[in-house]
Amino acid sequence: PLVTKSLSECIHILVILGASGTEVTLSPRMTTIGAYMFANTKITSIELPKKITSLGSHAFYNCTELKSIVVPGQVTTINDYVFANCTSLESVELPLGLKQMGKFSSGAVQDTWGYIFENCTAIKEITIPYTVTSLQTGNFKGWTKDQVIKVSELKGAPSGWLWDEGNWDLGCEATVI
Repeated sequence: PLVTKSLSECIHILVILGASGTEVTLSPRMTTIGAYMFANTKITSIELPKKITSLGSHAFYNCTELKSIVVPGQVTTINDYVFANCTSLESVELPLGLKQMGKFSSGAVQDTWGYIFENCTAIKEITIPYTVTSLQTGNFKGWTKDQVIKVSELKGAPSGWLWDEGNWDLGCEATVI
């Protein structure tokens, strides 16, 4: 029964049942968008509550009808694959104050994941806030030469780091300015 499910599972079930063109508005009390919460759904738009601080892994993965999103100003972390394969996504507004794009584990095994905007080929231009201190692997994989990524040097990173090291642009042909 639906009543035994978590809030995340209930929302996912309700959105999956929705037809193409679904618009979603969430409770203003929500503080986190959980992993896979809207993955593989037909949502076209969503208004994220201002109190959201984190977007979980794969939260909007493969939402092929999602057109635009404004990430709230309280969000400091966007985890891996959040918008991957959102092929209709045309507009993304990232907040000043965003610090981490992708996931980094610093235990015995050093793994990095990103792929946040992988295959989001409808986005014409995106601006990465200067407050970002961690930009992980493949965040723009599948981007074409017709797309633009506006990036300033990462806060606290050595001069030239963004251009010379890391794999943040793995598989990306976009113009970086």
